[in-house]
Amino acid sequence: MEDIIGSKISIVIPTKNEEDNIRNLLLRIMGYGYEVIIVDDSDDATATIAKHLGVGVIRGQGKGLGQAIIDGMKISLGDIVVVMDADLSHSPDAIPDLIKPILEQKYDMTIGSRYVKGGKTIGWSIPRKIISRVAGFFAYPVAHVRDGTSGFFAIRKSVLEGVVLRPDSWKIMLEIKVKANLTRVIELPIRFEDRKEGKSKLTLRQWAAYLKHLFLLAMYHYRILNFMLVGGLGYIINMGSYYPLTLVFKNEVSFLGQHFYLPPFVISSLVAISCNYYFNKVWTFRNRQARSLSFFRYLGMAVTTLLFDMLVLFALVDYGGIEPIPAAAIAILVVFVLRYFISDKWIWHGKNRKKDDTPV
Repeated sequence: MEDIIGSKISIVIPTKNEEDNIRNLLLRIMGYGYEVIIVDDSDDATATIAKHLGVGVIRGQGKGLGQAIIDGMKISLGDIVVVMDADLSHSPDAIPDLIKPILEQKYDMTIGSRYVKGGKTIGWSIPRKIISRVAGFFAYPVAHVRDGTSGFFAIRKSVLEGVVLRPDSWKIMLEIKVKANLTRVIELPIRFEDRKEGKSKLTLRQWAAYLKHLFLLAMYHYRILNFMLVGGLGYIINMGSYYPLTLVFKNEVSFLGQHFYLPPFVISSLVAISCNYYFNKVWTFRNRQARSLSFFRYLGMAVTTLLFDMLVLFALVDYGGIEPIPAAAIAILVVFVLRYFISDKWIWHGKNRKKDDTPV
């Protein structure tokens, strides 16, 4: 108990109309000596009950569960922060088990999981269990956890330094796992019991927000998808300008000693390169700090790979017998992965994210 209290443990509990549950929950938690923070969006007596018990209460912004958790974490004083629901579905008796691996310096995040060995869900209907499993299935490729919809977790607060969190859905655990790029994470079995008092806050709209959130996290985690989309746009720009330029140069058998199809390819590629740099800067690597002379680095990378593109194009047309238009398309695709790798490692830093929002 002394080790736990000495490490300053904060419990963040978002609430909305939990007057039937909050007293029992807090009485069970308060015996451990944790700092407890209630972030309340209720229009019932939840906050009043919590204050009478001597627990810290802050008023939520009315922007949902995710924002409430972020607000609570920001003001918490603990080295370790535990997030849990207020409806008694998460047992306070499981908190020491979540904290222990972090105290032992083995992990930076622990997740109370219903879907690892020993985990259970009590009181749910079969359809609800299926929905939860499907939601976890969609989350796994993004966050690599089996219980992607768990709302019961603990985190070492220091790993969130400089991390920008956006409450795009109620499952802020996924946001933290992905945005903080946490690898020292473990799922621990919990017994999850459906609420006995009050009503569930989940709606179809919130599930839609969850799926949207997963998509945004996937784009963040697999940054190459963004790069691919930007590259696709550049590809359209490139090919859209290349064809008209070939008509301009087609009457020239050679241009500065080059076949007619090469000069327009250079021009159209430079146009696409400039567009790609802009969109990658404001979207693909928007959370990265660009290195000095980033445009010229990007231009140098693009020109170097363009020369390789041209060699591929030349080989495909002159030696492969392929028409210039499809040959150009193949040449562009060949160097895509190389360009992404160079952009990721040489042009935009992996560290020193731009602070485009208030970090936790």
